[in-house]
Amino acid sequence: MKRFFSFCLILSAVLFLVISCSDDDEDDPINQTEECSYDDYKCKDGNSYRCGYSGWSLFQTCLGGCDSESGKCSEKSDSDNSEKPDQEAKDPENPEEPDGDSESVPDNSEDADNTEITGSDGDNPDDSNEIDDADSDDEPVNDSDDDADDSTPDENGDSDDNPETDEDSEDSNQDEDADSGEIENDDPISLGKLCTGQTLCYNASVSITCPASSETNFYGQDAQYTEKCTSNTLTVETVSDDKVVVDNETKLVWEQSLSKNTYTWNNRATHCNELNSSNYGGKGDWRVPNPLELLTIVYNGKYNPATNPNFTNMPKSSTDYLWTSKAQGTTSNAFAFNPYRGSTYYESKTTGHYVICVSGEELPEGSFSILPTESAEKVVVDSATGLMWQKNYDSGTYNWQKALKHCEDLFYAGYDDWRLPNKNELSSLLNLDKSAAPYSNFPDMPKNRFWSSSTRVDSKFENAWVVMFAEGYVSGVEKTASYSVRCVR
Repeated sequence: MKRFFSFCLILSAVLFLVISCSDDDEDDPINQTEECSYDDYKCKDGNSYRCGYSGWSLFQTCLGGCDSESGKCSEKSDSDNSEKPDQEAKDPENPEEPDGDSESVPDNSEDADNTEITGSDGDNPDDSNEIDDADSDDEPVNDSDDDADDSTPDENGDSDDNPETDEDSEDSNQDEDADSGEIENDDPISLGKLCTGQTLCYNASVSITCPASSETNFYGQDAQYTEKCTSNTLTVETVSDDKVVVDNETKLVWEQSLSKNTYTWNNRATHCNELNSSNYGGKGDWRVPNPLELLTIVYNGKYNPATNPNFTNMPKSSTDYLWTSKAQGTTSNAFAFNPYRGSTYYESKTTGHYVICVSGEELPEGSFSILPTESAEKVVVDSATGLMWQKNYDSGTYNWQKALKHCEDLFYAGYDDWRLPNKNELSSLLNLDKSAAPYSNFPDMPKNRFWSSSTRVDSKFENAWVVMFAEGYVSGVEKTASYSVRCVR
């Protein structure tokens, strides 16, 4: 009995001590587990406590007591008995730069909406990335789309008999004539900064809801990065009773309708010279556009034709081309533009094709600089677009789905926000003034074919756009084919 009574006394004492300690902990800021706001102060027993990342901790022992309102010492404190405050919070106005970044390295973060573009043509396999004829139906001779029904729906589900949709209503509503004696020409922007106009996402065969995360298949498509580019707007103006189409971004002025006649490439300037002689649109500097300039008037949301709806009498056949100003190196061919798809290809200079003329300074070409980073990996920055590119790309090849994922998962040169470039961005790496392949001034560009993130909508969504640096043109090929990948940010 005595033992039992002694045991009860001991147990009561232990319980009393536990309860006392628990009460003390609840009042002691050091042991509080409840959340507190960073940099708050609290007084207790003449000490000042501060809230840091891990909760309350002793800040200073106050010799003259502490102010209960501010929680800080009311008089000078003993620095020998104080602890260092928790690490200061990062200044949200001045976040730390990521590894490898510097003020001299521009980023590709321009705001944007949507534009317009589409199409494809041509197939002439190179030595490094050959494909079967089935991979590309761009070559006119083997084109299965030549007799495509004009009522084939575009990417918005509308038929080509009425190609204008909500997506392009902004441009079509601007088709009001404006009397103007002079058209302003501010600093133009180049092809690589323009949105393609693709606003929907696709898998290998159909339109899909745009994937929500990089863990989902087909994430990283053109339509998911429209904030990285500038929406293109074109308007129709009447100048001296002549209709012209004004591009508000590139500052180029186009004739609204193409030539009624066809010309060989050597006679390509005939039509533009006639416009100059008549001072068409109040201008005397009409010329044949280069291939990249013609790509700026493409509307990637439709095809047949794929050009902006403000242009009239564009041909609706996959075999009809417009001449460009550029020859294909020293060959007997020159580059041509296909309005049906919005692609480029090369044609024999003796072939007869239509011409559309443009006025204004040629758009700036890519100007590339190799920049070192804190890692051993180098990047290339294009001053014409502000885009940063991988200098060294993966030597392997990928199908389109894996190409998207490769760039989304890439950590290179200290950056993790790489993506697969869209059709315009990738095409901006071309330089068609070169006499031989590869047709690019990009450092160490191989004679390869590279994937873009843009789907070719005239192919039942089974094709995506590829740039052929060995041949110098922009084409659409099956998404199951394997090509090279160079990521951009």
